[in-house]
Amino acid sequence: MGSSYALLMEPRQWDQPSGIAYVAARLAQLGCHWRWVAHPMAARVDETLCITLPFGGTPLVVRTAARHILVGGAGVAWGGRVVSSSPVTYYTGHVENLRLCHLSVQGGELIHLGLNDITPLVPLFSEGAINYNTRYVILSTGHGCSYGRCRFCAVHAAQQPLFERDPAASLEVMGRIAANYHMHVGVRTSQDGPSTAWIEALCDAIEHHPARDASEWVPPRWTTYLQANQVTPDLAERLRKVSCVWVSVGAEYLSDSVLRKLKKGTTVARIAEAITALVVVGINPLITLMDLDEVVSKDERQEHQENVRWLQCAGGRVVRQDPTPGWPVGLSDWNGSRLDDDPAAMSEVSLNEVCQEAWAASWPHTRAALKEKEDSCTSG
Repeated sequence: MGSSYALLMEPRQWDQPSGIAYVAARLAQLGCHWRWVAHPMAARVDETLCITLPFGGTPLVVRTAARHILVGGAGVAWGGRVVSSSPVTYYTGHVENLRLCHLSVQGGELIHLGLNDITPLVPLFSEGAINYNTRYVILSTGHGCSYGRCRFCAVHAAQQPLFERDPAASLEVMGRIAANYHMHVGVRTSQDGPSTAWIEALCDAIEHHPARDASEWVPPRWTTYLQANQVTPDLAERLRKVSCVWVSVGAEYLSDSVLRKLKKGTTVARIAEAITALVVVGINPLITLMDLDEVVSKDERQEHQENVRWLQCAGGRVVRQDPTPGWPVGLSDWNGSRLDDDPAAMSEVSLNEVCQEAWAASWPHTRAALKEKEDSCTSG
């Protein structure tokens, strides 16, 4: 394999996924030559095209002249794959563990790099990647979820263990990101379900930073995900004091009966308390909801819509999203019936078991899809 690498990055995103920039930092450490490209076709025939996949799902078709493609990112762990006429190598784990021997693999393999708790690399961006559009850099701070029992979630289905990087090491990288790039750039922690202990430890590290009293040190602006049950008035006030500017709360669906069926472990009232606590101290709450209107009962849907309006009036910013990759079946065909026709259908289906089966079957299904697409590309 050649020693020249083309790193694919879309430079005009507001919330910048930094996975490919970690690859840049590691390649620089290894003494490899690399450059940014904005399109796969921009890679030369003597280069390896490096791509990160933030999500799994439909295989990504890549047309490129590159001699080889190296693919990483969280999407690889969730079954995300690339279809191309060039050989493809995948890796999972922390890119800090990438070695020259891994770069010599010619394709068709899945490399496991491991999850060592080492000081994270500072993502190596350039002015072409970090520009006036970018507001937050996503920092890899861990994997898994401290709750991990939501029956719809792929993390629970895969029984992914909780791993959290050392908070002090994470703070060091957060500070270096803030110092290296434009002052308006903040840091977003990557983990969907950090533990309260980890959040408290990060607050401790910021509050007791050696340079805290120095006039030249300013705590980096940062954001995080939290469960509603974790947010209290005291924690919200503490987060404000250590420069946390917004918190994303996964509410999923604002109906108590639906939350019970999803095994969310919280209530609409508790979600409202969390949002109120954040608004009172001046932290922006981001409420993420799943689009389940087509699969719940009429009463559940009405309850949800009324609660959404209340939270928006209270100051919460609502973001709707499709069901997560953990949902293995079509919304309109859950157990053979629509949920608004049979409100008990969801409770009768063990989503955990279905997700487990879908997860176990993901590899052969993905490989079959890849083969089909490769055959169609070849025949075309």
